[in-house]
Amino acid sequence: KVELRSLKIYTRGLTSSTDTQLKVEMWLNPGGASGQTGGPVATQLVGFHQIGGDGSSPIQGFSVPVVPGTDHSYRISLTNGTLPEDWVIEFSDPVMGNRWTIDYLYITVDGRQCGNNGLISSQHDRKYIWSGDKWMGEQAWGNHGACVGSGNQPPDAPLVSCSLSEGSAESSGAIKPTECPELCAQGCNSNQYCDCGTETCECNAGYSGTMCEVDLCAAARCVEGTCSAQFLGGILPVTSDKACIC
Repeated sequence: KVELRSLKIYTRGLTSSTDTQLKVEMWLNPGGASGQTGGPVATQLVGFHQIGGDGSSPIQGFSVPVVPGTDHSYRISLTNGTLPEDWVIEFSDPVMGNRWTIDYLYITVDGRQCGNNGLISSQHDRKYIWSGDKWMGEQAWGNHGACVGSGNQPPDAPLVSCSLSEGSAESSGAIKPTECPELCAQGCNSNQYCDCGTETCECNAGYSGTMCEVDLCAAARCVEGTCSAQFLGGILPVTSDKACIC
């Protein structure tokens, strides 16, 4: 079996009457972008798709399954020209690198310069992509993703380690929220953190109550395993059979 990963191109401004297609070419030569000599071993034209009718949703683009690895390479272009600079490209998922091993792929994008000799990874920058109800933050267009159109490629995201060797046995694998203590003038207690968006004190995972005074993990009394509230946060019923996890 051959593993597959997704290669997505998020677009805007296209309609159902658009006649452009994504052209995907593949070479089995090693050497990344510089190894794309001779003709490709495979070529595929992919149609544009969108959610709903024209103008009903901003979600639109192209999606292609690709084989991760560095012993081959891909090239993408449009049948009617180069990709607009603001379109965003996403490859694989950071979960792959965080939990198993990082996915790599050599790719050339018509009109852009991607990575080192075309090398991109599953850990590439994803800021402002899928940002809530607006789907894609305005800051993402042309500035973020696996291979940006502006040419100013942001650094890859750091790996998130959930190693049991980090921290105490009770907090191993727990990822702390990003906090901005300088934005909460009144200060937050030891069971809270200052949320950067709301500029208010919020409860740390595992705590609840008006002043975050309720220690959910203490109430869970886990003899074996770890208190799940430490990872999920929120108000988790400690009487639940899911209060403790292995």
